[in-house]
Amino acid sequence: MSQKKNLRRSNGEGTFFQSQGKWRGQFSITKDNELIRRAFSGNSKLEVYKLGKQWIEATQQNTSIFSSKNTKLKDICNYWLQDVKKVSVKPKTFQKYDSTLRLYILPLLGEIKITAITPQQVQTVLNNWSNGTLKGKKGHIISSSTIRCTRRYLSELFEYAVNIGLLLKNPIKLTKAPRLITTEIHTLSINEIHQLTSIMKQQVSNNITSPYRINYYASYIATKIALGTGMRLGEVFGLCWDCVDLIHGTISVRRTIQTGTKGQIFQDTKTKTSRRCIPISQELQSELTTYKEFGL
Repeated sequence: MSQKKNLRRSNGEGTFFQSQGKWRGQFSITKDNELIRRAFSGNSKLEVYKLGKQWIEATQQNTSIFSSKNTKLKDICNYWLQDVKKVSVKPKTFQKYDSTLRLYILPLLGEIKITAITPQQVQTVLNNWSNGTLKGKKGHIISSSTIRCTRRYLSELFEYAVNIGLLLKNPIKLTKAPRLITTEIHTLSINEIHQLTSIMKQQVSNNITSPYRINYYASYIATKIALGTGMRLGEVFGLCWDCVDLIHGTISVRRTIQTGTKGQIFQDTKTKTSRRCIPISQELQSELTTYKEFGL
């Protein structure tokens, strides 16, 4: 049994406690002679306090732009994506949220009132995706990882609807995600790697005087870096010369290229473990030295 630590706000507006690693808070307000109670949870007391405060203010002022009786899923989804999620995550992450919900959720559930959507309804959709009854827009089978991801995004959306008072509970929490099915990754053999890099290097030599030589040379070097370091594609394309130490033979991963609605932009790496220093082979060190001397 988890140990609870109770804390009560001095003004008596809410009771806070810790349970199972989460902060939880209970709030109440009287409106139109009716006592309304709400509970919120979060990773910190401050987060729970803010959620409760926002709910109290919205309830008192009745400033919500949504009506729980008439709001369709597509309406709250569009608002949540553009006004909440877009300003809180990186462009590439937002693009994933936006495309996933618009591709898989809105065509099926978008016209339904959010208060009318049930766990059973959503579970049926998840099951039909999983067994292949429902397919993707181009007729493809939807992978288990995509289904799980879509369910997670939808749950976040409904949790927001709960937090602003549109719903009392999040129905997605009562659904079950399909079992994650992993597929075998097919990697290149050593011989295939040598064949690939040899062909690419020959293309560089054949087009050394071409106005498009930079395309061939940059592709070759990017491939050599990826194969020689195991760096992600965005990390490779995010490299600048200040991250390459040709004297000590290392590459420092500090930033990545993110593709968003406004094109490609530099971003810091996501986590501390993503920022790392990778030793490189003498062969790659020599290739990078030549590439730099080439003036590219």
